[in-house]
Amino acid sequence: MNNEKILYELQWLITNSVMDSSRKFLHIIEKTFGKDSEITNWVFMMSYYEFLYFYVHVMNRTAGKYLNVDEDGELFKNMLPRLLDYSLHLLFKETSKSQKEIFFEAYNVAEVEYAKCNALMVEHEPLSKRATLTVLARRIHFLFQRHQKYQINNFDLAEILLVIVEIVGDELVSNQHKLDILIKKYK
Repeated sequence: MNNEKILYELQWLITNSVMDSSRKFLHIIEKTFGKDSEITNWVFMMSYYEFLYFYVHVMNRTAGKYLNVDEDGELFKNMLPRLLDYSLHLLFKETSKSQKEIFFEAYNVAEVEYAKCNALMVEHEPLSKRATLTVLARRIHFLFQRHQKYQINNFDLAEILLVIVEIVGDELVSNQHKLDILIKKYK
C-alpha cells in the first residue's frame, strides 16, 4: 500500500472518529445549553476540535510506537494539514490563513497537555492530569464553563469525563487496531 493511500485512510479513520465522538457528545451540549442556540453551535464546534486534537495525539502516540523519528515526523507533517483543511471546510466551508493559524496554535497547546500524560486513564485517580481522557474532559469542561451563565443544566467535570470515557472508549476499541495497521504500513 503506498503512503498516499495510507494517508487517505488515516484521514478517513480519524475524521470519522472525531465526527462520531462529536455527534455522540452533542446531546450533553444540548442538555446544557438548549437546542439550536448560538452557544450550542459554538460549543459543539469547539468540542469537535477538542476531539480532533485528541485523536491526532492518539495517532502521534501510535506512530511513536511503530515508526522511526523521521517517519513519524513525515506522517505528522502530511496528516495535520489534511485533517485541518477537511475540518475547517466541514465547519466553515471557507478557510482563511488566520483560521489555520488559530487551529495550529490551539492544537499545539492541547498537544503539550497531552504529551505530559502517561496513561489513557489513571486507576483510582479518575481526574488525574496525567490521563489523556481526563485532559480531554477538562478541556471540554472549560468550554462549558466559559458560558456558564447560559447553562440550563450544569454538568461537572466528573460527569463529562464519564461521557467522554464511554464515547472515546468505544471509538478507540473499534479503531485502534486499524490505526496500528495503517501506521505500521507507513514507510
